[in-house]
Amino acid sequence: MASSSAAELPGYDAGWSTGFQRLADLTLVVEGQELPVHSQVVARESQVITTLLDAQHTDVLTMEDDAERAGAGDSKARKDSNGNGLRSLEAPFCGFGLTAVQLFLRTVYEPITAPEMLQHRPWEDLCGALRLADQLDAPRMMTLLEGAAIAKLGKDCTQLEHWWPGLEAADGLQQQAPRLYDRALALASSALLDSMRTDAAAPLLVQQLLADDRHLKLSSATLAKLLGSFAGGVRAATGGAVGCRWGPIQRSLAPDWEHRGSFTWNWVPGFGCDDPRARLAVNSPSFTIGSIDWYVTAYLNGTTNNQGHLSVFLDSAHLEKEGAGLAVTFSIAVKGQKLGTVSKLMPRTGGWGWTKALKRAELEDPGRGFLVDGALAIPITVELSFRRLDMPAKRQ
Repeated sequence: MASSSAAELPGYDAGWSTGFQRLADLTLVVEGQELPVHSQVVARESQVITTLLDAQHTDVLTMEDDAERAGAGDSKARKDSNGNGLRSLEAPFCGFGLTAVQLFLRTVYEPITAPEMLQHRPWEDLCGALRLADQLDAPRMMTLLEGAAIAKLGKDCTQLEHWWPGLEAADGLQQQAPRLYDRALALASSALLDSMRTDAAAPLLVQQLLADDRHLKLSSATLAKLLGSFAGGVRAATGGAVGCRWGPIQRSLAPDWEHRGSFTWNWVPGFGCDDPRARLAVNSPSFTIGSIDWYVTAYLNGTTNNQGHLSVFLDSAHLEKEGAGLAVTFSIAVKGQKLGTVSKLMPRTGGWGWTKALKRAELEDPGRGFLVDGALAIPITVELSFRRLDMPAKRQ
């Protein structure tokens, strides 16, 4: 659902003459509302609608018979200029809000003037229209909508605090709108660099921004590209020299800024799930990635409130001392079965992981391969990366 009301948006049919309205021969049904359109106009822009109209799919496109739909005396039954019942199309718009469809239709009917209006719409509305154009296979509309979004980026990204929503929107449209994505990355990096040059408080602001939990809404690939571009700009701006103004940022973007590694623990508990020890924590040997020692904690028969499951967590004894300003991403797999991926900003207390990694029945099933010569053998693999964001110490 779009955040703004469709009622606030001038209708796509606001400028239609009475004669042009009468020529509408297709009804789009969106969130229970009927939107009259001209089949030849919308089909010209959408291969999906063209295919549906040509194929006359009975599960998607229906011819409404006046007598069966409304009764012989019902004057509200809709007809086109030839007296035929209006066809309706609903399935392609399921999951899209009324505002997104209105914006798409406005672009279809007013391709010259609509882009200017689109630049002033919220990102949520514009992204909805872009996704709809992609789903409907409407390349010309995609080009117009993407152009309007790029223009909106240029207006919204003039200040550091304004570029984030546009970048988040573009991050979710990497495949559908690659030009928008590339432009958003470039503008975001430029906004960061410009703030460093012009704002005396920018170094601290940039550090806080990069370390803020909001950055976890971006994909890891996008965050890496953004910070990589920014780091290149910092090095170019300083000529490699570290000054008091740029120093903290340079240190956080140094070559050892990001660390990656993996570790496999071939755990042989030496006891079964019914053993009292199955309820106790067992730690793996420690492993070092990026000068920090990590370890895996496992409970064969689950933690206190999750008995009957294998519980697995990642932890480190060094995080209270060294963990400030670390953005950590890790995944855990049990016998090659990936449990998921976690991204968090350090520091924190306690381990992160999965309380219900595998059911006890799966561990004891001979077909799953965990039983070797009658004893449990559980290979647990950790893939870990973390970024040093070099956060300043909190004031006492």
